[in-house]
Amino acid sequence: MKLTAAYDKKVNTNAALKAETDNFKTKLNVNFINQQDDISKLMHEAFLRSQKDILVQQIFVSSSGGDDTTAAYAEISKALEDLKAGKNFEDVSVQYSNVPAIKEVKGNIGYITVFTLPYPIENIIYNLTPDNFSAIYNRKAGYPIFKNAI
Repeated sequence: MKLTAAYDKKVNTNAALKAETDNFKTKLNVNFINQQDDISKLMHEAFLRSQKDILVQQIFVSSSGGDDTTAAYAEISKALEDLKAGKNFEDVSVQYSNVPAIKEVKGNIGYITVFTLPYPIENIIYNLTPDNFSAIYNRKAGYPIFKNAI
């Protein structure tokens, strides 16, 4: 009924409304095309990552779920300093990680591939060159440093 009333009032011939409608359609098309392009890029990225598994190690200092993460950040910062000074990653992981399971395996997570970890962490790891480690990453549970061991 509203559509019929609008046609009766010849709203569809109003130049301003027609321009606004055309502008809206253009924006929708651009967003749709950009979204399709983004999906294509992500699919290509996932395909490339699926071709390569990476052996990952980590140092993880838990913030124990508390609001004050200052102590945890100070510990992981010391670990990063030791790594930059050339200390062995496994030794630093055992020394600074405060999660028993991580200490037990000397920080070795194992092999990961695409879709194994959350996307932001996956990006960090896949952007690391072999035998290099990441900067400190801030997670809700604590602070990890990752290493591409292969």
